[in-house]
Amino acid sequence: MAGSVNRLIIVLYNLKRCTMKTITLYLENYDDAVSTLDKISWNNARRYLLVWPKRSRLMTPFLDLVLIQRGCTRVGAQLGIVTQDPEVEECASQLGIAVFRSVAQANLSPWRRKRAGRRALTRQPRGAAKWSEEERPFRERLTNLEAARKTRIPAFAVGIFSVITILLFFFPWAEVSLSPAEKDQTLTLQVRASPELGAANFSGGIPAYIEKAVVEGQDQIKTSGSLAFPDSFAAGEALLTNLTEKPITVPVGVVFLTLGEPAVGFISLEEAQVSGGVGKTASVKIKSQQPGSSGNVAAGEIRAIVGSIGSNLLVENPEATVGGSDRIRPVASEEDYTALRARLVSSLEQGALQEMQAKAGEGRRLLPQTLKLEEVVEEERQPAAGQAGDLLILRMRVEYSAWTIAPDELEEMIAQVFDASLPVGFVASSDGVQILQIDDPVVSGKGAEWEVVARRRIRASWEKEEVAFAILGKTRVQGEKTLAEMFPLQSSPIIRLHPAWWPRIPLIPFQIRQVVK
Repeated sequence: MAGSVNRLIIVLYNLKRCTMKTITLYLENYDDAVSTLDKISWNNARRYLLVWPKRSRLMTPFLDLVLIQRGCTRVGAQLGIVTQDPEVEECASQLGIAVFRSVAQANLSPWRRKRAGRRALTRQPRGAAKWSEEERPFRERLTNLEAARKTRIPAFAVGIFSVITILLFFFPWAEVSLSPAEKDQTLTLQVRASPELGAANFSGGIPAYIEKAVVEGQDQIKTSGSLAFPDSFAAGEALLTNLTEKPITVPVGVVFLTLGEPAVGFISLEEAQVSGGVGKTASVKIKSQQPGSSGNVAAGEIRAIVGSIGSNLLVENPEATVGGSDRIRPVASEEDYTALRARLVSSLEQGALQEMQAKAGEGRRLLPQTLKLEEVVEEERQPAAGQAGDLLILRMRVEYSAWTIAPDELEEMIAQVFDASLPVGFVASSDGVQILQIDDPVVSGKGAEWEVVARRRIRASWEKEEVAFAILGKTRVQGEKTLAEMFPLQSSPIIRLHPAWWPRIPLIPFQIRQVVK
């Protein structure tokens, strides 16, 4: 009979145990009393089995167990602990909490409170006042947690609704493909460059920069002229007549002259003695002072004696002087010099242009029409004027100046003129300005002027926001029609919705992506 009763008791206990729902909570090292109670609040059970961590960084065994036990008491649940820590086991025993070695043992053993635990609930342990002060923050957090539980479900529902709304609001997006219209912009402009301009202006003026270069060189040509040069001296005999009663001695080197223009001079080659007495004569050999045919004079043309001796004597050549001759030699004429100088200057100009272009660099364009000879530093020609020579050699050192312009400034000025006449809704393409024709500059007092024909490509432009706000919330067909009417396009716009079944264009501008071809 007694055995039957015992079996009946065991059956009833197991039946009761099966009807009591047990939640096993595995605590982590970072869990504390508040997070543990939060886990308990999310479940609905009659018993909670806590698997205590081996090394808890936040748990204080006795204080946290008191808070957790009170939380379980408020919800009408029983608390059990699985631990092998002696300190935790001792604190749980004092509080009357069932302690087990494993989860399996907890499922098979009865959860009975020990008497020591009951006494611990009614009698404060040593240092209870200190613990009550320490647990005050935890009590406040538990109170706030209970208040938060009442609003958690509505807040959760609002959050779910918000997420769904945001997904519906942001999930669809549209892609708009547009091909802006393009066309050419051309102009013919009169350009003027001058060093007096400091910057480009709308009237076609651009600044010019002065470059200088000093170049030197030489050239030669064969002489084309000819000239007779004296070659040999004329010789003859002069007859001297005494005009006094005294004898006269005529030394060597006495000069005799003709009376014509120009006078031709002769000198005596020997000493002569004229006997005393009027009319006495003596002859002496003479030679012309200068070589050449000019010394060949006719008989009787020598009539004068240079010096004081001439007042006592008369002179006359009874016969013509002979032997004087000339030699014809080549000589440079003024025409030769002029032609050679023009040729050398032309060569120096080309060298000066090349040197100035090298100085200016690739960023500048030289205007050859503005080339100017500033100064002839040095000029030498051989042979000198009047001298014979087969070749005429000319050497020169000259300083030149010329103007340069910056093509970038020219294109910038043309772009400014283009911008002034740019159609509304269009912008310049990235290709820049293309210069089709440039006439040769004409240099005048105002500067260098020439005509330029230029062209550039322009395309329609608009703000992305304009496209987005124009089609917000419209259907694909309505949006394409609106864009075709609002903007100049080369081809019809294309709108693609993602997902494709979505009926309308999104209401948020940044959900509309634009692709410009």
